[in-house]
Amino acid sequence: MLQLILKDTVTPCRSRMIARAVKSFLDMFVTSDVLFDIELVLTESCNNAALHAYQGLPGELEIKIEILENQRVDFQVRDWGKEFQCPWQLPEKSEESGRGIFIMRQVMHSFDYSRENNSNVFSFTKKIGPKQWKECR
Repeated sequence: MLQLILKDTVTPCRSRMIARAVKSFLDMFVTSDVLFDIELVLTESCNNAALHAYQGLPGELEIKIEILENQRVDFQVRDWGKEFQCPWQLPEKSEESGRGIFIMRQVMHSFDYSRENNSNVFSFTKKIGPKQWKECR
């Protein structure tokens, strides 16, 4: 198992940049079709931290990645901002937000949210098929 922990200050502007940094790291291990889903989920979860937990102000963010080669990649995205009211159902069409969580749940194999020690913790798992792993060169 390989583990990477990334700590950064998240803002609405930096959320995509942080997700791309993780994507660049994972590009050594998995194929582009898997990276698309991972980048989408990380961008959305970083953006949620920036907009909802920190209300647009800079705040601390931690992303933990565990790679179990030929099996899966596990993610944990943590912020120490305002408690997040995680929507577990698709919101009504008239609501302006809440669809990101629904999309994340669709592209990942597992999704969980919890509030731990004054922090919001989003946990994801992406199972990756044998042909979606890059060979060590």
